[in-house]
Amino acid sequence: MKEKIKSYFENLNPKKLNLGSQIRISKIKKLGQGSSNINYLVVANGKKLVFRLNAHPEGEGKLKREYLGLKAIENLGISPKALFFDGSKKKFSNEVLVLKYIEGRKMSLRDLNVNFVKRLARISAKIHRFDISNLKIPFYLRSSGLKEIEDYKKKFRRFLKDRSFFEMYELSLERIRDDFKKLSAKKRLALNHSDIQVGNIITQKNKIKLIDWEFMYKGDPAGEVAYIFTDFGRVFTEKEKRVFYENYLRVSNEFKNDVKIYQRIRFLEGFYWAVWHALKVKKGLMDKEYVKNTSKESHIKFAEKLFKRAVKHGVINKKYSKLNLRRIVR
Repeated sequence: MKEKIKSYFENLNPKKLNLGSQIRISKIKKLGQGSSNINYLVVANGKKLVFRLNAHPEGEGKLKREYLGLKAIENLGISPKALFFDGSKKKFSNEVLVLKYIEGRKMSLRDLNVNFVKRLARISAKIHRFDISNLKIPFYLRSSGLKEIEDYKKKFRRFLKDRSFFEMYELSLERIRDDFKKLSAKKRLALNHSDIQVGNIITQKNKIKLIDWEFMYKGDPAGEVAYIFTDFGRVFTEKEKRVFYENYLRVSNEFKNDVKIYQRIRFLEGFYWAVWHALKVKKGLMDKEYVKNTSKESHIKFAEKLFKRAVKHGVINKKYSKLNLRRIVR
């Protein structure tokens, strides 16, 4: 893969990356891979770049969205600078995005303290205040989370046969639909990053930067706050939530109540997403390079973890707590 990336850069027009008349590669290092991308550090003519490959065959167009979105929010100063997008698939099986490398340290949960929560709340407010009225980019299409849960049924039917699993699914969907009806009728629309969590944050002294913007969308900011409280790497404590609100935008009790409802939706959506992702890896629906460098076992364990969380928070009935998810997914 490294040789392929090296050849790719050396045959690029240097002007696309502002690299003079010839591109010389001195280093290529794998940075890791997320749930649907493979990332490499590339040092070209002394400049650090990130080579980003879409590893999700069903995610056509997401890196183009990320490129256009990063261009639009560049002046916020909280994200990587997008340099070049290639959707030709001439060299690789899917889209390629080249970014300017962000210096700093990948955040860990040890960094999650009161001062960090304050900074996180302020950067979230900055995103949610951003004027999106004139943005003409193909945003990721996302609803409240309910539709996403409903759509998993058809996907699961492709590979799963277990009757108990689908009984659990139908009952949990019925519960979450009841929760959904309790959301306020107020329409709030803001820019959402969609995946603000520990793995997508780079720390720079007293600053933080967000990476992985491919699923940015226009939606209810209460849903994004709920995602932070639920999926940051661990569930936020009540104290952390209070500190977040004190440093975020001025919001009503109605907003806070909606956040609680979105949290319940997220507990369930997150679990079904993890099951589907484990199935995609198992069935080879992801890019071959991604599958080669990931562990099927790790995805099953993650789904089991989110299953226990969903039961704990009451979005899945406790009578299903002994369900053998490992056997069902395998």
